[in-house]
Formats: sequence, C-alpha cells, structure tokens
Amino acid sequence: CETIEAREKAYAEGRRIKTSDFWVDYHPIEVGVPFEIDEYRFTPLKAHHAQGVQSVMYVIDNLAEDKHLLWAHDTGPFYASAWEWLKTYEHVFDFISLDCTLGRGELITAAHMDIEGCYETKEKLRSMGLLDDHTKVYLSHIGHLLNRTHDELTAEAAELGMIPAFDGLTVEI
Repeated sequence: CETIEAREKAYAEGRRIKTSDFWVDYHPIEVGVPFEIDEYRFTPLKAHHAQGVQSVMYVIDNLAEDKHLLWAHDTGPFYASAWEWLKTYEHVFDFISLDCTLGRGELITAAHMDIEGCYETKEKLRSMGLLDDHTKVYLSHIGHLLNRTHDELTAEAAELGMIPAFDGLTVEI
C-alpha cells in the first residue's frame, strides 16, 4: 500500500508524519466477538480501565501455529465478564502479558495492577487450567510508578514466576 510505504520511509528517515497524510480505516469491534486477520483470531474482552473509557484486552490465537496469547494491558483486576469468557476458553496460553503499572501495594487506581495483582491473576488463570509450566508470563505497561530498577523488578518478579518486559524485547513463543 502506498501510504504504508510512505509511512515506513518517513520513520526510516527519522521524519514525523501527520495522520492526515495517510488514510486510516476504522473497524469497530465488540467485546466477546472474535474477529480474524490473516491467521490470527482476536477476541476482545472488557478491560477494567478508566471510567468512561472503553478499553479491551485481547485473547489472540495464532490459528496457523496453534499458539495462544493473553494480552491484558490497561486493565486492573479483570471484570467478572472476562473471567466468565475465560472459563469457556479451551486452550492453555503460551504467552501472557499483564499490566504492571502500579507500585506494589500502591493501588491508587482500579485501572491498572501492581505485581501482586498480576500474581493473583496468574494464579487464578493457573487454577482454571489456562496456564501451565510452559506458559511465559510477562509484566508490561511498566512505568515510573513501580519505583524500582529493572534489575530489582526482575528479581521480585522471578520469585513469583513472572518476567518484566522491556522496550525492544522479542520473545520466542
């Protein structure tokens, strides 16, 4: 596509481009209703984010490789509707990425989780049979509110069976 090539060229040259310089097609989605793009099936689940903001997290299935991911960012503790949907899910996740925005025990908003909330979510998913010892569980959406260095968070997360992500990380699934 001509606009994609122009955008990639601008990025490669370090130039910024305005969104008015290319066309964006919007495709509305519905919570709980899967949609497919190529070999991927995406199922949006309602995320617990800021009031008045419609946020979703995604269950992503790679149909060609039989891989299964849970991408849960910009969410606090999962809504009951998400847990109900997950109860019907018939796969074990290969990869899970959880929102870990807040400092441990500093739950200043219900719209994000701390490391304890991530651990509780992980353990509930395990009790439901949705993750096992091969599942890679990463913490992401990490910011300054954690008040820890990456090394400190890595040590803390390792004790709980999780790994903090970082910019540029590539994970083989």
